[in-house]
Amino acid sequence: IGRGGQGVRKEIRVEKYHRAIRPYLFKYRKIIMLKRIDALYSRLAIYLRYLVSGGTAAFTNVACLYIFTDLFRIHYLISATFSYLIGFIVSFSLQKFWTFQNNDRQRMTGQLIVYFLVAAANLGVNDLGMYFFVEFVKLHYLLAQIVVSGTIAVYSFVVYKFFLFKKSFCSPNNGCPGFL
Repeated sequence: IGRGGQGVRKEIRVEKYHRAIRPYLFKYRKIIMLKRIDALYSRLAIYLRYLVSGGTAAFTNVACLYIFTDLFRIHYLISATFSYLIGFIVSFSLQKFWTFQNNDRQRMTGQLIVYFLVAAANLGVNDLGMYFFVEFVKLHYLLAQIVVSGTIAVYSFVVYKFFLFKKSFCSPNNGCPGFL
């Protein structure tokens, strides 16, 4: 038969092998693809939850402001204060328990204090940023608010994720005070 015959037999064996293993390769590729999709979703899920939590808190703030001011006829500055506090509570609750899935209730008081300090700093950054972009850069105030809010959202996410709601942020084992 010579070399040509052996080559044909070899090709037939390889083809039989490929036909036998092809369904398993497809299934294996499918599993790998599903694992990759799951990993990508896991990485993106926290960002989506962060956006939904922040949007819900912002909506709550604005809705309460409208209700207190227009329906209950409370002065807008007093309404703004109460609505900010309600939005703050909604934001903290969603960020802690849903976005970052931090269910540790022992450190909640300390986290709430730090969260409030970050929110107070955000308020200052918001006002300074608005003043800068409107007065010096000459942006429309709504566009300035979008730029400043986006900046605040990014650095707040970093603070919340890597410091405040980090699983090992503060515990009695690493020398932190008990309330954190």
